[in-house]
Amino acid sequence: MNLSELIKQEGDKKEWIHTCENGIEFKCCIRRVPRSGHLCGYVHLTQDNDYFQVEYDQISVNCHGGLTYASEHENEWVIGFDCAHYGDLHPFYSDSEIYGNTGTYRDMEFVKKECESICEQISEMSKSHKRSHKIYQII
Repeated sequence: MNLSELIKQEGDKKEWIHTCENGIEFKCCIRRVPRSGHLCGYVHLTQDNDYFQVEYDQISVNCHGGLTYASEHENEWVIGFDCAHYGDLHPFYSDSEIYGNTGTYRDMEFVKKECESICEQISEMSKSHKRSHKIYQII
């Protein structure tokens, strides 16, 4: 399947709920940037999350290119990353002399896995999870 067919099959957005291994749930979404065609992944944090309203550069998670976005949206704090880094293919710019056609296309499945990895990392770092884990160890 060529890149154009893959992009058409993937669509421009995806939303789901990820349940972490410790039972904490996160709303996740992926959006395609119309101009360049690359994907961005987002994780929604509720007000009871330790990282609610914490700027992305203050949240220590490992993800593709690092976190590059944080903003409030409908009473949730949304953090995210993009797939427009050096070495990433910008599908709609593939004929451009600036971007060339040499990068790697980060598809929906790749971005979904990165979002879910962010969820797992955030859930493990939350104070409420640490308290529950300590109580479980005592019992």
